[in-house]
Amino acid sequence: MIKSTLAFLKKVSQDYENLKEIRNMEIIFGEIPESDNIDRDFLNLKKSRLISHYDLVLSWCKVFLKKESFTMYKGEDVAFALLFPMERIFEDYVTYLLKKYLSDFEVKAQDKEHYLLQDNLHPIRPDIVIKNKNENVFVLDVKWKLIDNEEAIKGISISDLYQVFAYGKFYRSNNVCLIYPLSNDGGNENKEYFFQEFKNNEEENILLNVFFVDLSKILKNEEEAINEIIYFLDVKKEEKSEAKAGRIFLIIFKLL
Repeated sequence: MIKSTLAFLKKVSQDYENLKEIRNMEIIFGEIPESDNIDRDFLNLKKSRLISHYDLVLSWCKVFLKKESFTMYKGEDVAFALLFPMERIFEDYVTYLLKKYLSDFEVKAQDKEHYLLQDNLHPIRPDIVIKNKNENVFVLDVKWKLIDNEEAIKGISISDLYQVFAYGKFYRSNNVCLIYPLSNDGGNENKEYFFQEFKNNEEENILLNVFFVDLSKILKNEEEAINEIIYFLDVKKEEKSEAKAGRIFLIIFKLL
């Protein structure tokens, strides 16, 4: 079973390190033949203390060789699951799309240009920093959090607002973006808000924009969907905006 699984994984794997490990294991199992009847051989497997250390390996062999699903199903067999850090996947996906459709601009992930304290202590690390041709800076922070309040602004944690506001100050950016996912039962409307401290100061008015994007649009037409973000951030604008107000965009992705 193990030898047959190695042969199967060798055909489907594209990772160099995986293929290297598979070849090393094939040498170890070199004289052992592959199974000629997978269903029969699995039925004939008997649990024994002598081979109990192979139990987990054989369970994974069954998953691959019999193409068992990782989704829920009925039966006596143990169901396996693969867990992914969705906050990292969501962040990396947004970063990938911005780099792809802003290839002429400087797009950095986890930038460490600024520090909170002297002597380079505690780096300020926004998820995405974009610089356009005019050296305008756009700071984006991606949050894998559900905003389920009917009025989105009330569902956003104050720590997120403090964090993105600090990014804007350190990077001298008037354009800061928070990106959130939103479940299907959201239904919020686009709205605008001002930070209270600066509402009477035209030079530093910070406009808080709440904008909703359907993630299904990205899956169907990623270019059109990502261009909506780029348009609202004015990343591709040739000249600096005449408006005095900086913008903080809360772009909320609607999950499928």
